[in-house]
Amino acid sequence: MRKIKEEGEGKSPEERLKIIEQGGLKEICKVIHEQLEGELNQNKQYIIQLGCEAASIILKENDDSFPFAIEEGGIIDEIIYLLIKLPIENIKDIHIDPLANIINILTFKQKRVLQQIGIMKPLKKLLSSENENILNWTSQSIYKICYAVGYLEGGGKPNPLREKMERDGTVEQLFGIIQGDKYKDKYIRGFAACSVGVLYKSAAIPTQFYPAVILIKEQALGADPTLSQQSIKALEFVTEFN
Repeated sequence: MRKIKEEGEGKSPEERLKIIEQGGLKEICKVIHEQLEGELNQNKQYIIQLGCEAASIILKENDDSFPFAIEEGGIIDEIIYLLIKLPIENIKDIHIDPLANIINILTFKQKRVLQQIGIMKPLKKLLSSENENILNWTSQSIYKICYAVGYLEGGGKPNPLREKMERDGTVEQLFGIIQGDKYKDKYIRGFAACSVGVLYKSAAIPTQFYPAVILIKEQALGADPTLSQQSIKALEFVTEFN
């Protein structure tokens, strides 16, 4: 895997896609999968980290890599399994880097595919992380996927993810983050609020979640351009019903 990493470093997306087409990503997946069998000792976790690093390098800003990433037994399947299997305290930034690089390049339809193959389960788990970098990425990823799925439903139609995420407790977790004041990173609370907003597209927001809407409105008028822009988008969904 070091060889794949070295071959990919500093290369163009086209050159890195060639590495993927020649089986580099499959080789990484095979190694990660082998390490996930049985007990995850320290040596296995080290090898997995090397695999995640190599995968992250060849996937970064590589728009044409998605069909390879979503193959059965591909890197997305392996990272999902990894994040589910690892204890939450052992999950590091490097473990999510391949997914981060994939999500950054996806269209709305591709984000919906990612949701359909099971990405929301590990994302829910990651909401319990004490690592603010991971929480930042997780809250933004949940928002991006929920927004994409809701947008594709069209105007006046509810977000199909809402009821499932209510049932499995994800909405409550998001709201718990919104109510918390322990985070130094404002994007954690900010995108958790936006996630709640887009989930209640064309649906009545329960009164206990009104603080999320208040925060979204504050962010929409705030000075941070990222939070302002995304909060305005979330409000557009909220106002379809409320």
